Amino acid sequence: MPVSTNSEINGLPVRAFPCLKPSHDQADKSQIRLTVEADEFEAQRHHRRGVCQLIRRQLPDQERALKSLIQKLMKGKWLYCKGLGSEAELTQSLIQAAFSQVFVPLEEPLPYMEQEFAERLQRRSELVDHGERLLNQFIEWIGLRHRILKSMSGAVSLDRAMAYSDVKAHLERLMAPGFMVKNAWVRLQSFSRYLKAMEYRIEKLQGNGPRDRQSMIEFESLYKPYRQLVDKTQIRFGSELDEFGWLLEEWRVSLFAQPLGTREPVSLKRLTKRWSEIAKG
Repeated sequence: MPVSTNSEINGLPVRAFPCLKPSHDQADKSQIRLTVEADEFEAQRHHRRGVCQLIRRQLPDQERALKSLIQKLMKGKWLYCKGLGSEAELTQSLIQAAFSQVFVPLEEPLPYMEQEFAERLQRRSELVDHGERLLNQFIEWIGLRHRILKSMSGAVSLDRAMAYSDVKAHLERLMAPGFMVKNAWVRLQSFSRYLKAMEYRIEKLQGNGPRDRQSMIEFESLYKPYRQLVDKTQIRFGSELDEFGWLLEEWRVSLFAQPLGTREPVSLKRLTKRWSEIAKG
């Protein structure tokens, strides 16, 4: 299958992008069709899911093993997932994420040829081990999330209310529906640190209100224009805008939980300069 096709309509050149388009239901692996999209980004998005569903069809035993592992390790922990989705939805999300991260990771080109598909299938022995790593991370995330939400319950002062509102909004963005599929494994490995930074921020809030508010103002000075641009464009993995979003996550850690450390140096000065370059481009 070609990555793109060229044709003419009424004498005008038209480029289209073939893809495998699956059903919207992650659990339904029967509906996969070959189609074309006018937008390359949309075609790649559909094709990634389509290839993943096709691989899931080929590996029913491995999928059953993953599902059994989820049921075993998540026993007694589903209550921590309140607000994230149902047990069935999260089980499917975990399975889909494990398959995606092993067979069609965001950082690799998508397979379009039969030989490429066959080569991806050879990774089958990695699936259950990776699924267990992902699941253990997920269990840590929901435990941290539960503690964070519990620490913000009850009546609070106005100062704390502002910080709590910011933390809750950040938590919802970070663990939005489908976050395990939409984010690369290399990014997800930083999520525990991001969540621990929220917990640290809340713990240190007593007597630290003015500084916390100043940090919020600084962060918003770059996050707001970034968000405005993100809302009207499509972010491609590895693009400057995508990378900047993760730099903002690191900056949050630096602002509110500096002892936890960042994966690279970040500061208002560095990020302002970087944002200026992106905005000009």
